[in-house]
Amino acid sequence: MSDWKKDNLRFLLNKLGGYPDNFQILDLGVGKDPFSEATVRFKNVVKMDILPYDAVNLVGDFNKGIPFKNNHFDCVLVNNVLEHCSTPPQLLREINRVLKPGGVLIGTVPFIIQIHQEPHDYFRYTEYCLRNLFKDAGFKDCSINNLGHSLSIYNNFQGLFFWKLLNSPLNIFEKTLIKIIWKGQRILIKLMGKIYQKCLQDDILVQGYGFVVEK
Repeated sequence: MSDWKKDNLRFLLNKLGGYPDNFQILDLGVGKDPFSEATVRFKNVVKMDILPYDAVNLVGDFNKGIPFKNNHFDCVLVNNVLEHCSTPPQLLREINRVLKPGGVLIGTVPFIIQIHQEPHDYFRYTEYCLRNLFKDAGFKDCSINNLGHSLSIYNNFQGLFFWKLLNSPLNIFEKTLIKIIWKGQRILIKLMGKIYQKCLQDDILVQGYGFVVEK
């Protein structure tokens, strides 16, 4: 699991930890359910996606509407989903509609990360954009946490860089040299991680955000 996904899982476990097992949850865009550990204890979870993955129990395009009555769910999850939604204001208003009064929207979005699941990768959100979107959709209280930092961003992109090189038409000597350099990079990052922990409070970069928004 990547650093980004580990940060996502820790955030979800923390934010969902205080809710009762009978919480009514709608998990939108669940895909292959990489964060199932965070929801496994809940008894009433609807896992919706446009594609029929094994974890999905409701197939449908939630961008065109969520097929539930008003005030139905205690919680809606959108993990790494909003960047793939072509009309986020419309989706957020629909989420607000199906949430009970006092219900919560919990989710994550990437910020500094590679383009993925193309061609359906549309947006990168700042904290300020998220706050405006939630407010315009009718939500009240909003809490946003930074996820990831400079070192995790560097680790992600250097991994992509070396993976790209190793999958290029290079000769054996060149690929062996790249593997040696990459191994050295991973050792360096591991050593730097211990030092970097002392500097986190001054970090100006984030890999993404986690949010909890109340209706």
